[in-house]
Amino acid sequence: MIKQQIFFSSEKIWFDEDKLVSWASCIFRPQNFDPSLFINQKIYYDKYLEISTNKRQCEFLAGRYAAKLAFSHYIDADNILPIPIGKHGEPIWPDKYLGSISHSNKQAICAIAKKSKVSYLGIDIEYYFNDSRTLKIRELIMTLKEKRILKWINFSESQSATLIFSAKESIYKAFFLQTNGKIDLKSSILIGIDNTNKILFFNIKEELVKIYHIPPLIEVSYVFSSLFVRTSVIIKSLKSNN
Repeated sequence: MIKQQIFFSSEKIWFDEDKLVSWASCIFRPQNFDPSLFINQKIYYDKYLEISTNKRQCEFLAGRYAAKLAFSHYIDADNILPIPIGKHGEPIWPDKYLGSISHSNKQAICAIAKKSKVSYLGIDIEYYFNDSRTLKIRELIMTLKEKRILKWINFSESQSATLIFSAKESIYKAFFLQTNGKIDLKSSILIGIDNTNKILFFNIKEELVKIYHIPPLIEVSYVFSSLFVRTSVIIKSLKSNN
């Protein structure tokens, strides 16, 4: 228990406003990592971790711990099923649930929803990029139109690059399985922004829409803090009663 308190801190658990998605986050301290935490926290240790770096093991542990916290709205902690790793590195969620995990700069976050309520779910958190990474992202994944839209809102270049990268990551995670991994960060194009309600609007490439029957227009919610941006794609199920 002492090691848990040293490695994990600032745990938070909350529901979104619609009560559709359970969220959880925590701060983790890599310098205090110990493999025994997997056993102590009853967190599934995937065999691939044996050849992973210490950094990756820390991120995996923190992400699964955040998932354990998020699941507490639905399932007793002692009954939570393992969340193994798929062939592309994606989490394999228990039946009847969707989930998404992200981590950045020693913070892990997870969102969980019932499939009966939510059809697509993807989240991301990014601490603001430094100048070097901002330049790289602007060159690699941002179109001229996207740069103009974000400049019009008067975001800094760091905010713009971090926000659009995070938003496209959330889209990628939400539709990764539906597209059999064919989606990437260039598959979505920013077409508009509602800064009052904190929503970005993206078009998805036409061929992906036709082949995989995913929505052509995606809304990505975003939250700015002083240190990071958090984005999410949450699309309600047509079967949802809400």
